[in-house]
Amino acid sequence: MLVRVASILQLILLLCAPGMGMAQTQAGSESAGIEETLQDLDRNIAEAKLLDSRISMLSEKDREAMIYRRDQRDFGLLQEMGELAQRAAKLPEDDPQRTVLTRRLQADLGGVIDVIFQRNEELDQRISRLNRELESLTGAPRLEQEAYLFSLQTLQIKSFQAAVDVIEGRKALGLPVNHSLDRLKQQLYTRAEILMGRLEYSAAVESALSDRLKEDSKNAELTAALGSSAMARAEDLQQLSAISTELGRLDLDNSEYKALLLQQGSDLSVRDIEGALVTRLIRESWDSVRVDLIEQAPDLLFNLAIFVVVLLVFQTLSRLTRRAVISACTRSS
Repeated sequence: MLVRVASILQLILLLCAPGMGMAQTQAGSESAGIEETLQDLDRNIAEAKLLDSRISMLSEKDREAMIYRRDQRDFGLLQEMGELAQRAAKLPEDDPQRTVLTRRLQADLGGVIDVIFQRNEELDQRISRLNRELESLTGAPRLEQEAYLFSLQTLQIKSFQAAVDVIEGRKALGLPVNHSLDRLKQQLYTRAEILMGRLEYSAAVESALSDRLKEDSKNAELTAALGSSAMARAEDLQQLSAISTELGRLDLDNSEYKALLLQQGSDLSVRDIEGALVTRLIRESWDSVRVDLIEQAPDLLFNLAIFVVVLLVFQTLSRLTRRAVISACTRSS
């Protein structure tokens, strides 16, 4: 895939040579910017190809590290390709550079999306394998494995970001995105729902652990378990925030995830507080209040009855006291 992309980019680089010129100053600036980006991409692709060619010659441990490095660089390159397409879309529609660029990217950006999905599946397999291995580890090796697992999950987020960049690039050039968008939408929502489930599970675990700690505040194992759960929840919130951002870039509904992030105290900007999010928060708050009212209705009615009785008693006592005072004043006069 990288060889094909390199040849395409080299062809585009020739087409973007300075001798062609531009009719408009802004378009000329975009052309120069695209040329510089292509030069950077050409150099980075050559380095990525070199990394890829060395993987099969390495030991298993070194191979894992090299694959991680390769994926990280490749996803970065694919993000640059998506950005390149968006910048090319700013060129005049009748510009020959835009015409050639659109024609060549029409097929190759679609293939790039398939590569991203394939790499994502490979990441899933590596994460599953490392999770299985995690069960037999303790102490420092387990902590190291957990940290590496989180880095792979972060890399997976980067793959989603690259896919969104490529899709946005195709959109900018007026190219079809429906099939790729449907696949990416499914993957993003699946990942978001997994994270939501894990966060709900973490909340239940932390609540149970906190209750037990109230009864046994000096229990070191409970304290450590609570800290571990809180750390895992923070990592899941970070990933959910990134997924929510990519859903927003694709104009897909992410209000449920934003609502949870807001409830969990995550940083959200003012523009994130939109109509759908406010509506969801109000609805969830009302549902919570309604459930509490239903569950506590008998106690509320009993307390209300006691309150009314107390008021009546005090009112009666007040009247009796007033009459006694008036009577005493009358006799004294």
